[in-house]
Amino acid sequence: MAKPVYNPGQMTEKPIEHYTRIFTSLEPAGISSRTAVPYDAERGEFTLTLMGAEYAVSWPDATIEPKDSSDPLAFPINPYERILMLRYLDEGKYIEPIDKYIAYNELPWGDVYGSNFQGRVISRFLREFGRDTDAFKRIMETVPSLAAVPEPKCDVGYCFRFMNGLMMKVLMWEGDDEFPPAAQMLYDETIVFGYTAEDVAVAGDILIARMKRFRELLPPVV
Repeated sequence: MAKPVYNPGQMTEKPIEHYTRIFTSLEPAGISSRTAVPYDAERGEFTLTLMGAEYAVSWPDATIEPKDSSDPLAFPINPYERILMLRYLDEGKYIEPIDKYIAYNELPWGDVYGSNFQGRVISRFLREFGRDTDAFKRIMETVPSLAAVPEPKCDVGYCFRFMNGLMMKVLMWEGDDEFPPAAQMLYDETIVFGYTAEDVAVAGDILIARMKRFRELLPPVV
């Protein structure tokens, strides 16, 4: 297996062009069968779910728009989200989750990029929600489309589907005077069929950005 390139600062234009070319060259029925992403032949579009919001991915031009423009959680996608979606449609394979979870460093090449992931994703997540576990909990419990299930083996934690083929858990431990807050992200073992270690790191960036926007939409605590 060739060593993947891990470059979080890479430009997005060329990758989007590359993955769009691949997407255009593939047969929709084959994509749908391999990824378990529904395809509507009449409308010429796939339906992908990202953080509880549905997006229509048109074939063959790879336009990606919210399925429901009135959904406040269906934010316009950014280039990194577009790349992640297209990579899954181009190369991913759906395997039914087995409810056995692994840490990032247990992914192929995850041990190589583990320290980078810790700083890039876990530390940033803790800066946003480590002292605001109430917001994290409210998001998970008040966004029905996330279908988040509470996790008992931590102070605050949930299992949910981040995107098609990517089931994950976010676990948090609240800090005190002696210890700072801590967090862990775990992934169903079947993730390796749909996503690379780099994809998972990008998913972490997307998770944090979307959670911050979800928090802005929460009603004020009375």
